[in-house]
Amino acid sequence: MSNRGLFLSGKFDQLQQARPFSAVASAFNGYCDMLIREGGPQRVSEVASKLRMTLGIEVFHLTNVVPSLGGILGPSPVGLYYQQDYVNAQRRILYLLCQFVEVISSSSGAAITLFLDDLQWADQASIEVVKQLILTSSSVNTSKQFYFLGCCHKDEMGSGHPLYGMLLRVGCVGCSVTKVQLACMSEDTINSMILQLLCLSPRLVKSLSSIVYHKTKGNPLFVSQVSPVFSSLDVWTRRSLPPAASFSFSITRKFS
Repeated sequence: MSNRGLFLSGKFDQLQQARPFSAVASAFNGYCDMLIREGGPQRVSEVASKLRMTLGIEVFHLTNVVPSLGGILGPSPVGLYYQQDYVNAQRRILYLLCQFVEVISSSSGAAITLFLDDLQWADQASIEVVKQLILTSSSVNTSKQFYFLGCCHKDEMGSGHPLYGMLLRVGCVGCSVTKVQLACMSEDTINSMILQLLCLSPRLVKSLSSIVYHKTKGNPLFVSQVSPVFSSLDVWTRRSLPPAASFSFSITRKFS
């Protein structure tokens, strides 16, 4: 969290597909925790006041999906009625989440970036929230700056996945949509990366690069899980190796 922007992130889980808004709620829950931890009592009080003023008693319904919001708002009013109808309850939460973002954006004066990982497991309700946030931020009547970043495994998504419809819809109203396809890394690319991380000659790391390549099949996500091991090595130890030095290594982790 900074004066220039807010970065919120969440991750979908295949086992929680039946739970609407899971990753979106996780991202906003993280914001609430961060605000309570870093914002200070005055800032927390300001946000709570604006939420109550904008949404009234309805804001307390959000604590069902964003539990940490209760730490900002305080105790729920006695006798608060929660709508039991599933469709209407989802619509209410959809509306309240969008208004929640509007409030934190206007109160902070900062741009908001929402990153959601594993979108192939996203539920329809979460995609709808993202779509509404994008559409409202693109309106000429709002000063809110909202950016959305998403990551997915395309080969695990059917043609009817709601993400495709959302991207088509926001693109039709003039929102800029950029798609980046992350291809597998070649063995030469991995070799160059490890060269830079270890500051060693090509001869010394070539066999290591080959192992990393064949273990990960060049998948950038798997390579990224291995690379911190190299970068954490003592840089002075690496640079002090004599030209004819050699070292041994073993990678036993399985990637799937």
